[in-house]
Amino acid sequence: MQLFEDYLKAHRLLALAVANRACVRYLTVYNALKGNPISPQHAEQIRQAVLIMTGISFTGCFILRHPTPAHELPNISWRIARQQLS
Repeated sequence: MQLFEDYLKAHRLLALAVANRACVRYLTVYNALKGNPISPQHAEQIRQAVLIMTGISFTGCFILRHPTPAHELPNISWRIARQQLS
């Protein structure tokens, strides 16, 4: 498995340049470098950007964050939430 940080170093790419090409925030690329979760869409945008920039695809994996669907979120009333904050 190839680390994203090693890939960028090997191809002499700057994280900011990748973020610009991928149309994602710099923090997203930084999170990918540090092994923090990013969205599946951002991961794909970054993969496409580095492929365009180098001609060589990144074969490693990213830690992906999957959003929780709205119907699975806990349902808390405002009254209970206010009581918990006080």
